[in-house]
Amino acid sequence: MRGYTVLDTGDPQVALDLTKKHAIHLLLADVVMPLMRGPELARRVQALSPQTKVLLMSGSSVYDATDSGYPFIAKPFTPDALAARVRQVLA
Repeated sequence: MRGYTVLDTGDPQVALDLTKKHAIHLLLADVVMPLMRGPELARRVQALSPQTKVLLMSGSSVYDATDSGYPFIAKPFTPDALAARVRQVLA
């Protein structure tokens, strides 16, 4: 609806494979995931695609967004808040 093409996966290995096949402009990843933490996925994606921007998200009240050095958005968020943060990170 906002003009973005979204490639969606819940598997970090699939995300890495997609990075090898497509020009990924933004990785939106949760900080806490079952197979790999978001900051680790971000580092691996950027090793394959240095131009890819990263936006991490978390609903955890204990996560310190400055820990990873990546832009962050706290859950819950509205679609408008996410769209605004995505535009900001991509700018």
